[in-house]
Amino acid sequence: MQGKMTISMLYNNIKKWIPLSSSGMTVRVSSNMTEPNLSFRGLTTESITEKANDNCESSNTMKKLKLDFDNKQSHQLKAIDSIVKLFDGQTRRNELFTVEAIKEESGQYSTDDKHGETTGYGNKLSITSNQLLENLQKVQLENSLDISSNLHNNNFTIEMETGNGKTYVYLRSILQLNKDYGFTKFIIVVPSVAIREGVKKTLEITKEHFKKDFENEPYDYFVYDSAKLGQIRDFATNSNIQIMVMNIDAFNKNTNKIFEHNDRLQGRPIDMIKGTNHFVIIDEPQSVDTTDKAKDAIAQLNPLCTFRFSATHKDIYNLIYKLDPIDAYQQGLVKQIEIFSIIEEESFNHPYIKLDKVKSTKTKTTAEILVDIQQKNNVARVSKKVEKGVDLENLTGRSIYQGYIIDDVYTEKGKEYIRFTNGKFIRLGDDNSQDNQSYNEYIKKNDSNEFNSYDDFIKKCQICKTIDTHLLKMVLMLRFLVFSLLIELLTIVTMIQKIKKVDMLDGLKKSIQKLSNYQNMKHFLKR
Repeated sequence: MQGKMTISMLYNNIKKWIPLSSSGMTVRVSSNMTEPNLSFRGLTTESITEKANDNCESSNTMKKLKLDFDNKQSHQLKAIDSIVKLFDGQTRRNELFTVEAIKEESGQYSTDDKHGETTGYGNKLSITSNQLLENLQKVQLENSLDISSNLHNNNFTIEMETGNGKTYVYLRSILQLNKDYGFTKFIIVVPSVAIREGVKKTLEITKEHFKKDFENEPYDYFVYDSAKLGQIRDFATNSNIQIMVMNIDAFNKNTNKIFEHNDRLQGRPIDMIKGTNHFVIIDEPQSVDTTDKAKDAIAQLNPLCTFRFSATHKDIYNLIYKLDPIDAYQQGLVKQIEIFSIIEEESFNHPYIKLDKVKSTKTKTTAEILVDIQQKNNVARVSKKVEKGVDLENLTGRSIYQGYIIDDVYTEKGKEYIRFTNGKFIRLGDDNSQDNQSYNEYIKKNDSNEFNSYDDFIKKCQICKTIDTHLLKMVLMLRFLVFSLLIELLTIVTMIQKIKKVDMLDGLKKSIQKLSNYQNMKHFLKR
């Protein structure tokens, strides 16, 4: 069968494959497959589905997935080294303090029979502020960054492009700081529950990896829970590495439990935390401490040092490492992406008009439109209030609007529009861009009621083009990608079928077939 490759042909054009197993996925490519020739024998859809069924039934016997972390990523090692070098000259020592009962107003002490007074362990900085500043400047010089003149309350910024392991970097930095200098107390502050759970999961899955790299150095981690304040005492009194993960919402209000006296802790949790002289690591600071209230909340933790990790910092204090998108791409850490736009990019070469609002009073009828106004040095898209008789050429100062004189403003609900003397009209919420004209022509030509609005039309065009582009990429890279994608798809679909008892695969085929009917939206799909 010659011609266009269909979904069914993709299913049937697989030569050889091996399903998921306990050792991972293996892909074999026939040696006689060449780039131009995609017509090769393969298995039937039924045999592949049967194989997927077998794969599902054996899934319970599969070994637990184990991730293998690469501990030699140069960009990560450089970031960690930049953090560690800040403390050159630091001696390995702890700060000891007493965790004791707090005296009540009655004059009695709130004692805890189980704990009583005990020793707390905290970080201690033995180098001076001048030494720390010198170290900072050396690190910045090595990394070709702007040189700082002050410490900004020991705030340090690490900029890393998304997807390059910043969570791994700050967790490994914690262990390296302990190994080199004996620091033990760390708090990771995050902006949301989702990021908090992500950090917790990373702590879980890197535990074995870090054991190998740091000679089984013991460390404890936990997510702050106001109902489990005993963890705060453990955080303060344990001498090994302690990592607490908490949301900014847990301590950015005076009513938070962290600021309340607790009999079991014999004091306020916040005071016990302060005594540890901990390091604070802020994950995504542009979402954590952008307000004065949030900054005050961080300050109340009284951190010895604060490390700020993000790809998109709003405020930068003492930048010590930078891996921006260009660096990441040049080092082969991220892939180049292609951007496809369904709608036309903003252009000032045709007379753009959008109708935003119409209004009718006893005396006159007006409309608010968006047009391109000629300004002193450039053209800007500006909202203007207009009425019948307004000449847009005079209003905008641009000759491309010649002939656009408002002839009528129609305000009946559900039918609002403006009409021009040249016969053109624009409905409320629409514009006269080439995209919108194509939409109107499509609706008129096909007498179609399948779209609720222009936005609905655009979304379905995006879906159609996404599938079209994806399938084209699959064909071009068939010998490399189709195996894992197809097998994984069939495995997942078969699992869903067993749970919901529905033919999901058939539904998927029908959906793609329906979307393929939108091919006559040529203006959008040819871009």
